[in-house]
Amino acid sequence: MKLEPINKTHLYTKMLGCIGILFLLLLGFIVVKSQLDTTRIIAEKEKETAQMASDVVPRRFHVNRQILNASISQMLLNDNLIGAFARRDRQDLATRALAAGELLRRSDIDIYHFHLPDNRTFFRAHRPDVYGDDLTDLRPMVEEVNRTRKSVVGWEEGINGYALRHIEPVFYEGAYIGALELGMFLEERILNIWKRAVFGEWFLCSHKEGDHRRIAGTSDRMCLINLSDEDLNTIRANQDLFFRVNSEFVQIIPIQDFNGQVNFHVKRIHDNSEILGLALNQRNTSILYGLLMVGFGFLVIASLIRFFLKPLTYLVDKAKAFASGDLERPIRVKTSDEIGLLATTMEIMRQSLSVSRKELQDSKKLFKTISDVATDWILWQNPDGEIIYTSPACERITGYSEQELQENPELIRQMVHPEDLETWMVHVHDATLQQDLSGIQFRIVTREGEIKWIDHTCLPVYGEKDEFVGIRSSNTDITSRKKTEEQLEYLSLRDKLTDLYNRAFLESEIGRLEGGRSYPLTIIAADLDGLKLANDTFGHKKGDELLQAASNLMRKCLRKDDILARVGGDEFIVLMPSTDQKTGEMVARRIQQAVDVYNGNRKDLPLGISVGVSTSEGAGTGLEDTMRRADDLMYQDKRLRKRQSMGTPLF
Repeated sequence: MKLEPINKTHLYTKMLGCIGILFLLLLGFIVVKSQLDTTRIIAEKEKETAQMASDVVPRRFHVNRQILNASISQMLLNDNLIGAFARRDRQDLATRALAAGELLRRSDIDIYHFHLPDNRTFFRAHRPDVYGDDLTDLRPMVEEVNRTRKSVVGWEEGINGYALRHIEPVFYEGAYIGALELGMFLEERILNIWKRAVFGEWFLCSHKEGDHRRIAGTSDRMCLINLSDEDLNTIRANQDLFFRVNSEFVQIIPIQDFNGQVNFHVKRIHDNSEILGLALNQRNTSILYGLLMVGFGFLVIASLIRFFLKPLTYLVDKAKAFASGDLERPIRVKTSDEIGLLATTMEIMRQSLSVSRKELQDSKKLFKTISDVATDWILWQNPDGEIIYTSPACERITGYSEQELQENPELIRQMVHPEDLETWMVHVHDATLQQDLSGIQFRIVTREGEIKWIDHTCLPVYGEKDEFVGIRSSNTDITSRKKTEEQLEYLSLRDKLTDLYNRAFLESEIGRLEGGRSYPLTIIAADLDGLKLANDTFGHKKGDELLQAASNLMRKCLRKDDILARVGGDEFIVLMPSTDQKTGEMVARRIQQAVDVYNGNRKDLPLGISVGVSTSEGAGTGLEDTMRRADDLMYQDKRLRKRQSMGTPLF
């Protein structure tokens, strides 16, 4: 179809010329003005609350220090209390200190502690059952007072928490007798006091080297915010820090220890959602007034847009029809502008797509005719895992219909046996990336719960421009073949009569264990006594029954990892990895005891088993030599048993 010449009147210019300048200028001015007002309101509110928080923390610390100072002064004036401490009379000190401790707790004092000059604890009124521990490396404030004989007041972390502590040296009759400590924990209680004074959630945190952690808080959140080296240097310089995280305002107030170091800080986190909401309402109100101002102009422009969009609306309806697959109705737009050019181009595309779709449908019909009669399950999937096509054989192999698989492609992964799922997922990943398209074998669990083996091969599918568009796979049910292979493998390693391992398996295990890590390794050689006599007297059927009874009896006497094999007509070998000589002899006695129990119930055809036990302690002793040694010992046992039973019929 030939395109006719058009008049290039730009639709884009027509629309934006009417509404662009007016709306961009007016609404842009309104939005910028509202945003500036919002930012100013939030900044002022944050500055106000931050200053309140910065004031309330030191003010509260000052109050706490006054309480501690007044309380400890009262304690030092109590001559009976100090006298009991000087005499090291813990019982008398406890009686007097615990009574005073009740009054101290009412003043929120948590710590009431007497220290000896060597930094050991003499008495804790708050923990009277704990005393005598050395605090030299744990409590620098205690060590400082004992060294300088001067009082120390400040913050310090102890075993039970971070506290404001006041420690005074104690003198009695002119002699230094130790130190008295009072303290208040800086945890949930004081944090909640600050929360009531200045809104937000308050947290006590540590920022020591390698010890960034939350100590306490007014809420359960962890509040661990990553701080840069620059931020940490600001805090360590005893300067407040402010920043925003999303809608939250974060204020960090450093806390100096008694020695002037800043290893801890108080963190206040306030959710500014309410403030942002108020500011947003103000901005929206401003925008609303702006919209009313341009409303009249919009009504005028709307009538113009309606005129220009009428043919475009027609093309949109045609595009929707294309998307739904309707390519039969032609496109007719009689304009000479860009819309006319677009309509002509869409009509050319419609005709081309209609021809291509017919050719594709013919190709799909041919493929479907071939694949529908195939015995293998053929599957096509796009790179996203969507099923494009699945042959009817899927229901015969998996139990799931074509419709079920197409509606839920996840069923393919779900039916893969759990033990093969990892192999399957790796294969799918590699195949999707076109890294490995080799075949694999895996098991599936069908809809009826039956386990089947699948031989899977796949090939990539490419589009006209050599782009990867999916994977085509063929899946063959090889369950019968697998069962036959497993049965043949089982029979090749088993003795048919007793279902024990045979000599071939035993020799392969000896080769595997030789020189390995299973030493000491014990071998038991066993021989069924009187089998030839039983065969000659009662027939081979009775002899087979004796062999089966001996096999079952020995199997029950062995451990899970022991290997029992029949290596001859009446000969058996037991391999016992990681087993010493003593344990092997104990197992041999267990076999003989089991024989006695068996014979007590079977007087007509009793068992007799001769055994020999030999152990290899390491790779220096070959397992073949160990087995020969066990065999020699077994024959010694057989001769001994034969001499002991001389004159007594065996059967």
